[in-house]
Amino acid sequence: MKNNIILQSRAERIAWVDGLRGIAILLVVLGHVNPPFKKIIYGFHMALFFIISGFLFKDCYDKKLSQWIKAYFQRYIVPYFILCGVNFLIEALISICFRAGMFPFNKYLCGILYSYGSTEWMPNCSPLWFLTCLFCASCMLRSIHLITQSNSKRIIICLVLSGISYILDVLDVPRLPWNFGTAMMAVLFIEIGFQINKMDILNKLKYQGCGVQIFVCIIILFSATIGIILNPVEIVEFSANNYGSFILMIMGSVSASFLLMFFANIVGSSTASAKALTYLGRHTLFLMSFDYFSDFISVRVLQIFRVHNWLFSFCGKVLVLVIGLQLLQLAIKVIPNESAKKFLSKY
Repeated sequence: MKNNIILQSRAERIAWVDGLRGIAILLVVLGHVNPPFKKIIYGFHMALFFIISGFLFKDCYDKKLSQWIKAYFQRYIVPYFILCGVNFLIEALISICFRAGMFPFNKYLCGILYSYGSTEWMPNCSPLWFLTCLFCASCMLRSIHLITQSNSKRIIICLVLSGISYILDVLDVPRLPWNFGTAMMAVLFIEIGFQINKMDILNKLKYQGCGVQIFVCIIILFSATIGIILNPVEIVEFSANNYGSFILMIMGSVSASFLLMFFANIVGSSTASAKALTYLGRHTLFLMSFDYFSDFISVRVLQIFRVHNWLFSFCGKVLVLVIGLQLLQLAIKVIPNESAKKFLSKY
């Protein structure tokens, strides 16, 4: 029977994976307040998102490539433009109220269309570059799975594509539209996530003896530490194709991501903290979209109390985002139109 990949539906989600997403999005929010350990966070947090995306693929063969591209477009690109549009309007209002009407309309419009993941080019929504990148990477990986069913050949193709992405970094080639250069690197991590799920590696390790688990985790932790700390680049930045050492980057990001996946799988979603992370993980798109807007609010509140600290900034942003999520949930309940409710529930 032929194999293919299909994104898991929202109803089929695994609770601990949503908890893992919650951890991943908190790492994104934390990384944007510039903590002293920023290099560690940037060493694996975006790779973790791509690996999770790969983990949520499953085998199926019921659609043509064109149908899949359409499905990916609706899943990633439609929300991208909607959320960028919302942030565009919010930034316009902020500019009118706080910046004497200084609003680079044309620059932001070009930045959104190009998906140039930078606060200079995108109005408080630069993290959304991830969606266009994931769209391109998903289409590429879908094509690879159509070309060959051999796992080894798929890995080789993904390694070649990631190598091209790395060369673009070395040659300092400008960012490609819709982060296509980064997508070639992302394909490798998505395929790794897919293989972790397909080979059931997490469960196989989960049911080993405690001694074996500890030994494996120590080895993986050592690999993650070496890969992240010894990488000569200041920070690994996927949005800018800035990887540092190719081998160290892959070693550090895959090891750290796998370690978090393993612990999330063991813990599950039964504890209160795990449930909170699961809740955040189900709304990563909302949190990613309004991360910088939450920073705008948090910074101004903290300035009133003359507080300038990365930890307070992080907590303030999380609080603002959670309040925003609650308001969204309230809006979903009171809106009478069922189509609008279904649409808003996606975020």
